[in-house]
Amino acid sequence: MILVIVILIFGYLVLDSIKKFITLNKISFKLKGPTPLPIVGNLIQIGDKGHKVLLKYHEKYGDVYRIWMGDYFTIVVRDIDMIKKMYIDNAYVFLNHSDTPSNQYFSHNFGGLPFNLDKSEWKKRRVITAGALSKVKLRNVYNSMNSIIGQLLENLKQHSISGEPFEPHYHSDKLLSDINFKLFFNSDPDRNDVKSKEFQKFSDAVNQIVVDLGTGKLSDFVYMLQPLLLKYYQWTYKHMNFIDKFIEREYNEHVETFKPEYNEDPRDFLDTLIVKMGEHYEGDDIKKMVLELLFNIFIASIDTTAGTIEWAYLYLANYPDIQEEVYQELKTVIGDRELLPSDRNSTPLLNAFIKELNRIKPVVPFNIPRLTTDDVEIDGIFIPKNTHIIANTYGVGYCEKYFPNPSEFNPSRFLNPHINYSVFSYGPRGCVGQHFAMDILFLSIGNIIKSYKVSKPNGTKISEEGKLGLSFRPFDFTVSIEERK
Repeated sequence: MILVIVILIFGYLVLDSIKKFITLNKISFKLKGPTPLPIVGNLIQIGDKGHKVLLKYHEKYGDVYRIWMGDYFTIVVRDIDMIKKMYIDNAYVFLNHSDTPSNQYFSHNFGGLPFNLDKSEWKKRRVITAGALSKVKLRNVYNSMNSIIGQLLENLKQHSISGEPFEPHYHSDKLLSDINFKLFFNSDPDRNDVKSKEFQKFSDAVNQIVVDLGTGKLSDFVYMLQPLLLKYYQWTYKHMNFIDKFIEREYNEHVETFKPEYNEDPRDFLDTLIVKMGEHYEGDDIKKMVLELLFNIFIASIDTTAGTIEWAYLYLANYPDIQEEVYQELKTVIGDRELLPSDRNSTPLLNAFIKELNRIKPVVPFNIPRLTTDDVEIDGIFIPKNTHIIANTYGVGYCEKYFPNPSEFNPSRFLNPHINYSVFSYGPRGCVGQHFAMDILFLSIGNIIKSYKVSKPNGTKISEEGKLGLSFRPFDFTVSIEERK
């Protein structure tokens, strides 16, 4: 009897999937794409190398095509004009991000900023967050950033002295973790005390969430399985609770020690957020909004920016001539003084190196998929409500019409760019912290090049293949460094 029921349920799901595939494929008949399987859609074909598979589909089906992510009808786009028409010209139709159980759970039930589904509430929080992340408000953090990067350079010196190859992964993650602790909590996690140990536990919990979020789950995309995944998180997951309590303690401590002068000269991002939130919310709502936003931004920033810095080590080692050109620019423009964010206008080669790095190895290769809230037609293509949209940043970067010889690492292509290309997405839901992220990349990568020569161990080229998780990062590798004289 049980076997019969299982067979009937499975048969129903298969037939339902086929019916759905046929119906929606007819609605968007102009779009071609791979043949989906019942229930799972195209998830099996995509596998764990989605960046390469989706790129091959572009070669076969064009700049815009359709796939099925389980039960989700999905359109993949690598045409910049089309992406802008979606995310800028029709912003409010494409404003929401996908509503999977993982996104729901790790955003505190679609709270915070990235996954908030209430458009008016999202807009308010966006304005608050952007204001809190301004350079004027964060001048104390900017003043400390070079000292934090200086600590990284000091740690790297040990590898230079020993001459032993090392893995950049740890140093990249620690740098971002240290900057974030200074940004959010005005704290130095290198202190050898109880609070520092709590910071380490916090970092470990964040890293575990990054790993878990980066692990693809079939139950995120199959409607029937979604309630089970959500319950699994709620019943078994402990890291969220620890992180929430940690941030709440920091929040309470900031409120208790807050002084009037911090309104104009905040200690950190948390001070600014408390003040800004107080202008729009009251009582416990302030704490709730602050906790959700801090969690969102911490998770989003630490893996992505650290990943780009890790890729920088790899490409500096593999392309010594380019590294030397950037070094000579820094030597000429900066000399022995401290590198500052304001130097960006005088360092076109370093800027081009970072932009080319973001193009060839975008750490968020598909951005965060969007979910349409209405039917819309763009360039003759009908896009139904509740369609998932993947703006394929990786695909754009490897598109010949924008970047000839896209597999070649060539920073000079960005010395006179002919297109408005951004890895931070477009429109009102683009990355709110992109200027801060770019300043971190500029200062950290620039100082590494200025202070050390990065090379391949034994002269063997390092693999430039990457692995997909929450972000796109290189496989484990080692480099050697030599202090510049």
